Amino acid sequence: MRSGSLRNSSAITALALALLACNAVIPPSPAPTGASTLTATSTPEPPPSRTPVPIASVTRWKPVLSALPPLLVTLGPTLTPAATRTPRIPSRTATQTAGLACRLDWQSPIDGYGVDPDELFSAGWKLTNTGTETWSPGSVVFTYVSGAQLHNDAVVQLDNSVPPGGSVILSARMRAPQHSTLYTTYWSLRQGGTFFCRVSVSIFVE
Repeated sequence: MRSGSLRNSSAITALALALLACNAVIPPSPAPTGASTLTATSTPEPPPSRTPVPIASVTRWKPVLSALPPLLVTLGPTLTPAATRTPRIPSRTATQTAGLACRLDWQSPIDGYGVDPDELFSAGWKLTNTGTETWSPGSVVFTYVSGAQLHNDAVVQLDNSVPPGGSVILSARMRAPQHSTLYTTYWSLRQGGTFFCRVSVSIFVE
């Protein structure tokens, strides 16, 4: 009976010591000597203050047109319209008087007739004597006066006299030039130094 009490007493004592060991306060370990303590602190910098600009101090740009000198634009020399090309007139003016006058009844070919380069052709005119003088061979001739020189012979003689009211067909042999364009030739009757009854014909070399 006694030995059992001792065992119980020993067990209780061991349990008490174990409880005391669990409740014992363990002091904190000191910081190691020489170790630096790093404290990470981040202090944000305040944004720079923006001082509002008074509206009245802002100068608005405004174009000053009245202060600018007048703008002078030079377009160069004044251009004049090109002169309209007119057919060449005979260098010898053909006159028509009561004594020497005529009327053109028809011509062949018509103006603007197309021919080939170097083509031979004949131009003819039917004229009626509307004057008071007779056209006599030897005193009145039919001749080239100006324009394109298409003729083979510059002077054509009259075969017969042409009295007032009479008609005659005058023709001249011609050759077309080589270059393609419009050509006009002028002819006239002539008595001495007087030219009258001027006619012409225009051909187009194709």
